[in-house]
Parts: sequence; C-alpha cells; structure tokens
Amino acid sequence: MIVKVISDTHNDHHELDQDSLECDILIHCGDFGTKGNYSEAYSFLMWFVKQPAKYKLLVPGNHDKRFKSHNELQKLAYDLGIKVLMNEELVINGYKFYGGHFVPWFRQGKCQVDLETRKSAWKDIPQNTAVLITHVPPRGILDTNSKGEHCGCDQLLAKVNEVRPAYHVFGHIHEHAGQGKELGGVKFVNCCTKNRFYITTEFKPFEFELPDIV
Repeated sequence: MIVKVISDTHNDHHELDQDSLECDILIHCGDFGTKGNYSEAYSFLMWFVKQPAKYKLLVPGNHDKRFKSHNELQKLAYDLGIKVLMNEELVINGYKFYGGHFVPWFRQGKCQVDLETRKSAWKDIPQNTAVLITHVPPRGILDTNSKGEHCGCDQLLAKVNEVRPAYHVFGHIHEHAGQGKELGGVKFVNCCTKNRFYITTEFKPFEFELPDIV
C-alpha cells in the first residue's frame, strides 16, 4: 500500500497537485484551516473527498476548532467516507493506524497543560500501532520553533518510546516542515506542506509503502 501524508495546508490545499496525492491511503495531520470556522472545514472536506486515494484519514489540528467541537462537521466527514481519527484506531489491510488530536498549549516556552491531562491524551495508543498520526510532534523531535523553544509533548514522546510504531507522522511546527528523523526504529516525519512563514506551499507529501501482509 502506498501512503501519502500532508499537514498544515491552512486553506491552500488547492495548491497541491492532485497527481501528487494519488495513493492507497491519504493522511492529513491537521490544520487544514486557519480561523477554525465552518466554511473552512466544509471547503476542505469537499476537496479532500475528491482526492485520488481509496482511504482518506484526518486528524484535526489546533486551527480546526469548529471541526473538533461540532458534530455536524464530523458527521459530514463520516458521510463522505473520510475517516476522522480523534483518539481512535483504524485497521487497514492488517495495519493499525491511530490518530490523536490533542495539542498542548505553550506560553514563553512552558507548557500550560498539566501532566495528568497530557498523559491521559495518549494513554489509548495501542501497542501494535503501525502508523501513529498526531498533529503535535513529540518533545525534542522536530519540535523547535523560531525561538528555539521545544513545543512537542513530553508524554507523547514517552508513549511513542513505549509503543514504537513504524511511522509517526505529524505537523504543527513549520520550522521543521519536510524533515524526518529515525530514532529507535521509529521514522518521525514533520509533514507540513507550508514553510515557516505560512505563505508558500513548499513541501511535497511524505510518501512511504506498507508491504502486503502475507
């Protein structure tokens, strides 16, 4: 199976070449919008469903507020056949995908969300997850902003080190758009398509292959 991943398109999803999105599984790691309103979400869903992929998976980001909080948009996605993963798992051809949408809030480099909330956000990630999809990166991995501050989640990192999925894909931090790193057998990839200035759709979808399970 060919998997392609995009993130942080911020209303400019139409700038992506449709041919570049053809695959078996297309994943969006969140921040399809900017203001977080209904019209942004509706426009994105109508575009996303038309892309040339058998499966479309979506984990909303911190800019997708209306989508995360209103059932009518989530129902629309469901009716369109889009798989929304908000602390949920999905098995496709024997591979387990898990999506978590929690994004800790930082101010002046310090996390404003308590430890137990952060732990609880990731506690349900299954041990046999093959592809982990989150909006936020794990702490210390492709997570520094323009000020050099770490904006990833420490408890996400702890859970990833426990579960060790084959791939962990995310976005959120544009300073590391298009970058990847392999640690402990896990391939971490920041899949933002826009650069650090949020202006140019600069980076192509991240692509990888999952072989057929015999």
